[in-house]
Amino acid sequence: MLRNETGKVAYRTLVTFEAVNAAGRTVLHESFRRFQTQVVPTVLPGASVAVGNASLLAEATQRGDDDLDSVVVKVQVSQWLDPLGGDHGLGKVTAAVVAGSGERSPDGKGSLELDVASANCANMASRGIALVFRDKSGAIVGGSLDNVPHDTCRVGGTTGEQVAMTDPEIPAVADLDRTQATAYCDFDRPQILPAVGAPYN
Repeated sequence: MLRNETGKVAYRTLVTFEAVNAAGRTVLHESFRRFQTQVVPTVLPGASVAVGNASLLAEATQRGDDDLDSVVVKVQVSQWLDPLGGDHGLGKVTAAVVAGSGERSPDGKGSLELDVASANCANMASRGIALVFRDKSGAIVGGSLDNVPHDTCRVGGTTGEQVAMTDPEIPAVADLDRTQATAYCDFDRPQILPAVGAPYN
């Protein structure tokens, strides 16, 4: 979860996830390194947003030949904006899981449905939907970013929007009704060439 404790809107915040061993070296699989960084379009003053990601570990770590010591999260705000509200594309967007809609297969894939409400006065561009998974006690146990553009950023929002996890991203202990979700809505969705350090959404 990412919280903005200022009186400004955090615009296009870059969030990078890194998994390292005791020596500080990455233990992420090379093929997943271009999926380390995502952009959170807006975080309103006082708001908390879901920021989730799932990555594949390097083969040596999977075999147990190398250790996973810690996960490091780096946050960089690109710009601070005045809180001008929905007339300027900076309105509140909320997402709630439809109770009982979550499904998880034994291999960790699955889906759930969201109801999304948008206070923006114009349609915005979707940059995906972020999820944070919690267990029955409320503890965070994982996360995901559905990078597919959704119909969640239109005026008024949408109901019953399906979010799919096509990779094994959902922990077995996740209580899907407790999942926290954030619809990433931006003024536009730039075309980005996948590269290490660049946002993949």
